[in-house]
Amino acid sequence: MYKLDDTNDKQTPSATEAMDSSMDFLFKNFIDPVEEDLSEDQMYILAHIGIAFKIIAEKAQAYEDMTEGNWGDIHKN
Repeated sequence: MYKLDDTNDKQTPSATEAMDSSMDFLFKNFIDPVEEDLSEDQMYILAHIGIAFKIIAEKAQAYEDMTEGNWGDIHKN
């Protein structure tokens, strides 16, 4: 996983690496410490925000792959 510090060899993370690292940081530092105090509605909203972020990252990754020529099996049809 890409780390949000200076220990990375790679200067620019992919969209999915950036999202995974960001979500991990947010969970460890802001959500986990107060998770037991969150209401069911707050947990539900957080889950949907996480899903939305994952969808955004997947679309951004697809765009990155397309612009970099990393089409995989998509263009073979």
